[in-house]
Amino acid sequence: MEQPFIAKPWELADLLLKVREEQAQRDRIRRMFGSYVSPELVRRMVDARAEPQLGGHESEITAFFSDIQGFSAFSEVLSPADLVVLLNEYLGAMTDILQEEGGALDKYIGDAIVAMFGGLVPLPNHAARACEAVAKMQRRQAELRAAWQAQGDRWPPLVKAMRTRIGLNSGQVVVGNMGSHHRFNYTMMGDVVNLAARCESGAKAFGVYSLATENTVREAQAAGCACVFRSLDRIVVKGRSVPVEIFEVVGLTGEVTAETHACLAKFAEGRAHYLKQAWGEAAAAFAEAAKLEPLQQIARIRIILCDIDARLARTRHIARGLADAIRERFHLDPDVQAAREGRDLPLGDYDPPHLNLPTLTVDTSDGCHPAFESIVAFASP
Repeated sequence: MEQPFIAKPWELADLLLKVREEQAQRDRIRRMFGSYVSPELVRRMVDARAEPQLGGHESEITAFFSDIQGFSAFSEVLSPADLVVLLNEYLGAMTDILQEEGGALDKYIGDAIVAMFGGLVPLPNHAARACEAVAKMQRRQAELRAAWQAQGDRWPPLVKAMRTRIGLNSGQVVVGNMGSHHRFNYTMMGDVVNLAARCESGAKAFGVYSLATENTVREAQAAGCACVFRSLDRIVVKGRSVPVEIFEVVGLTGEVTAETHACLAKFAEGRAHYLKQAWGEAAAAFAEAAKLEPLQQIARIRIILCDIDARLARTRHIARGLADAIRERFHLDPDVQAAREGRDLPLGDYDPPHLNLPTLTVDTSDGCHPAFESIVAFASP
């Protein structure tokens, strides 16, 4: 007959110590991350039995930035108490969706939300989850506007028309606890994060509310994202040299109407003409899209761009004619300048160095508008 196993007192003590250490580790993770990620995500982190790497490590994520349009005006028409009530309702609704889709809250900056999808624990479909979260947030905000409208005079018209701009970008970043030894925050850093922030602020120039980069859209579509996207342009962001294609997150596939799909098709046709520098055809297609456009501002901007590019093309032609006339005038005695520079200059190649003739170019072969920053003033209502 086998003798029952009886643990020795020091073995029981060692076992209890290990249990307490494991429980302390679980509690530490809950305290560190429970306030800004969903309970489900915290549970996954605890079950993994491995603390996130602290001090910064590279991770593939989708960075998220959002900001309420014209929020500074809200503080002028609302009392501090009402402003807090409004923000709590808005931020609560947005954060719930963020966490339901696996996102982790980085921080609130007033009305702005900074978040990441991935980073804390691996999230293979982070781009798709981020895009779907954006579409659901815009839908939820429409519901909030309707609710505020139904409350009558409780809220001023500015609140009832609240809109949020959101920017997304995906790629490798550094995430971890960053700051001083006494106070730090679990956050993200890198060029990917900067571009996501630029997308949020740049959405205004395009007349849209949800902007994502080509990296995010490509990864989202590969993961079977349930969103509809619209290609808007290829731009060169200040401080970067490589053009980036940007897209609007139009909405969830099952919620985009047939009329909106027709609008997107016309818009794509207009953009194809635009890239070929067929300004008239492009403006006509954008005008057709404008009749179906949920966001009228974007169609107005594209039509204005066509007009600007057509004017630039005409100006370039006139400038070339003027330059040829000036060269012809100075070609009357090219030997004088050639002698000064100690070279032989064939007739027809003389370009007087003291004349600083401008060279106007309009290069839209890659879809990058050369002076996009200047159109914002023209596009303002």
